[in-house]
Amino acid sequence: MKVCYSLGEGYYCELFGSDVTPEVLEQISTCMKEYVEKNFPIEKKSVKTEDAEELFEKFGMHDKARLLHYRRSSRVNLYCLDGMVDYFYGYMLPSTGYLSAFSLEPYGKGFVLLFPKRGEKEVASLQTSSKLHQTLNKSKVWSNLLEVGSIGALNDAISEGRGEE
Repeated sequence: MKVCYSLGEGYYCELFGSDVTPEVLEQISTCMKEYVEKNFPIEKKSVKTEDAEELFEKFGMHDKARLLHYRRSSRVNLYCLDGMVDYFYGYMLPSTGYLSAFSLEPYGKGFVLLFPKRGEKEVASLQTSSKLHQTLNKSKVWSNLLEVGSIGALNDAISEGRGEE
C-alpha cells in the first residue's frame, strides 16, 4: 500500500503502481474473503524493540525501523499472519475469520476499507468528509516536501535539531 489512514469509519488506501479499478477492488476483495475463510491465526509476539528494529531493516521496512528506533519501551508487540510479520499500534483480532463483514468503496485515488461498527453485523455506507480527505492529502504532500513523510522521519528531524522547520 502506498497510503493508508483512518478516514471516517474506515481506512483510506492507495496502491503502489496500480490504479484502483473495479477489477482491482474485486481481486482484493476475493483475496480478503479467502483469508477470512481460511481463518488464519494472527499471532502476537513480544520481542525486544532493538530486535524488531533490526528485523524491519532486514525486510527493507525502513520507516518502521525508524519508528521503533525512538520507542522508549524495551519490548514491542509484533503480529504474524501467514508468514508476514508487522508492527501495529493497538489491538489485533485473534484470527482472520473475524473479518467476515467488510466493504471496499472507491474513493479519491484509492478506496476505503469499511467494517461494521462495534456490536453491529452489517457494514454501514461510507460517511466521510471530503474536506478531511483533502486536508490529509495536503498534509501528506507537505510532509514529503519537508522530508518527514513518516513518524520515524519526523523523529529523525527533531533529534537532528530541525524541529523548527
